[in-house]
Amino acid sequence: MIRRPPRSTLSSSSAASDVYKRQEYGVVAKRNMLRWAVYTLLAGLLLPYLLLIYVFVLNDQMPPAIAAGFEPLFLGSVQSVFGLRRLELEEVAAWPGALQGPSRDSLPDALCSNLFMRGNPAADAIGDPTHGSWDDATKTLSMPLWKPGVWSWNNDFEGAKLFYGAWAMGMTYVFQFDDKIERATIASPILNGALQFTDLVYGKGSEFTMYRDPGATVWTRHSVLGNGTEAFGDYFPTRVVSCKGGAVEASIELMLASLKDHKKYNPKSVSGGASSTQMLR
Repeated sequence: MIRRPPRSTLSSSSAASDVYKRQEYGVVAKRNMLRWAVYTLLAGLLLPYLLLIYVFVLNDQMPPAIAAGFEPLFLGSVQSVFGLRRLELEEVAAWPGALQGPSRDSLPDALCSNLFMRGNPAADAIGDPTHGSWDDATKTLSMPLWKPGVWSWNNDFEGAKLFYGAWAMGMTYVFQFDDKIERATIASPILNGALQFTDLVYGKGSEFTMYRDPGATVWTRHSVLGNGTEAFGDYFPTRVVSCKGGAVEASIELMLASLKDHKKYNPKSVSGGASSTQMLR
């Protein structure tokens, strides 16, 4: 007969020790889960700004092979995540949703139009005030650059950079007009009004204005540093489509002549950084 050894039994003290250890392990596991949840949340909050720093500061310092691979990936990701539509400038009068924003019926006639930023060196093109917010009592137009329908951007890496930067910083143009809608001062609050973009880039005391002659459809955008010198050359926001009159053919011809990648480009025209193909949220 084979005798089996008697089963060992845990003493009450060792059983209590095992229970305590299991409880301790459970507490440690919960702490670790909470720690990783906090890390994940912080990473999610910081990632847009870390990516912003990379795009605007570090990418130009990367080896060309790395930068060349990153740029189309970034462009495609921004287009996909934010639903940016690809549109041709020569078809601006037929853009879906153009001049159909919530402020259309309250805007003064002088502002109810698509404005092409003729001569602007930046990689953007069209501003649509109807998708902004108009306060008639204060004659103030607010245009959050990253919101749907407000602003168009070049369909390339530079355009995607500008759009993403505007979104990450919550950048808004705020135009304070006079009673005749012939002159405006321009502010550019970011981070929910905590800072002014122009103060960061051009220094305190810089002043940005926009003005036009009575009845004119072309504005002049003037930018001055705190020391009185020009920040950059004047450019000319030009009405290319109006709410009441539709396409302004002469202005559209001026626009196309200023696009360096368009067949109608005229080297003698006032040109800037806009490209023929745009992105619009």
